[in-house]
Amino acid sequence: MLDKLIATNIDELRRLCNESAHLNFTEAEMIWFGYFEANYLFFSTMLVSKVAPYFGTQFLEFMMDELREEVDMNEERNRGLNKEVVVRYAASAVVGIMEWWFMNEKPLHRSRWPSKLACF
Repeated sequence: MLDKLIATNIDELRRLCNESAHLNFTEAEMIWFGYFEANYLFFSTMLVSKVAPYFGTQFLEFMMDELREEVDMNEERNRGLNKEVVVRYAASAVVGIMEWWFMNEKPLHRSRWPSKLACF
């Protein structure tokens, strides 16, 4: 049952990513944070309590899959770097921030997040 809940939430995040692909970063992040807020109990349980440690791994893999298309290796800051390292770095940053956000019981409202994270 837990595996099904995890798969359902990751699938929903993937759907939201696909649907918001045409939006700018700020608009897309508002959709994401709306989903995280609506499903706060699930994500806070999975990310903070470590009830299902493999959720963190699956969430990181999902983020890496989503960011592979977004990371521009032609940008000056990425030139000469290994794409998988850049993608893992960016995905780890997002997952880490999400863990922090849930662990600290949503200390910032989604409208106060930076308009663009420096690693993207």
